[in-house]
Amino acid sequence: EEEEEEERDTGPVSGVKPKLRKVKQFVLSEVTLQHLDSASLDELSQKVMKRLLVEGEKLSMKSDQTKLIVGLGTRFCSSYKTTLKRFVLQDLKSRYDVAMAWLFEEYSLLEGYFAPIPTASEEGY
Repeated sequence: EEEEEEERDTGPVSGVKPKLRKVKQFVLSEVTLQHLDSASLDELSQKVMKRLLVEGEKLSMKSDQTKLIVGLGTRFCSSYKTTLKRFVLQDLKSRYDVAMAWLFEEYSLLEGYFAPIPTASEEGY
């Protein structure tokens, strides 16, 4: 029993304590782009919207995904709406569900069912 206790007290190498490594905290701002002009941001956001639409179509979007993407296209910046319009009009027959979801979203905003999200100019930024 005494031998077992001695083995427990010592580390893998007798008499040497293992070093503890400090874990560096993840900081999002260190790994993201910080200084983009508005034209670059607009271009990137259009590419993101287009990719969401195209990849969603390849994977046969579910209704929740369609609602989310259409909501982004309707409520945020006008470039999203332009990208959504181009996407739908390229092949209206196969993208009928996206078009109807978009139409419903626009109608809901018009009737006041959803509060529109204020733009940066309305907020005073």
